[in-house]
Amino acid sequence: MPPAITTPSTSREPAVDPALQAIIGSADAPARMPPSVAPPHSLPGSVGALAGVWTLFGMVRSGMAWAEQQRARHGDIQRSML
Repeated sequence: MPPAITTPSTSREPAVDPALQAIIGSADAPARMPPSVAPPHSLPGSVGALAGVWTLFGMVRSGMAWAEQQRARHGDIQRSML
């Protein structure tokens, strides 16, 4: 008896984590966005509208020097508004 012929799957739906799939619906056309995740309060750095303006000003004015100052001030991993 010849082996059974199988047809490849024609599903073009990408593999998505089931928990995320339950929130967004279809990965091809999400019905809504998953909720945003706030960084933990223990993470150093500044947040808020004023911090965002200050960060933008510092980056435009000083470029990489601003980023190096923030790294020296807060460490390798930090919160930042931009």
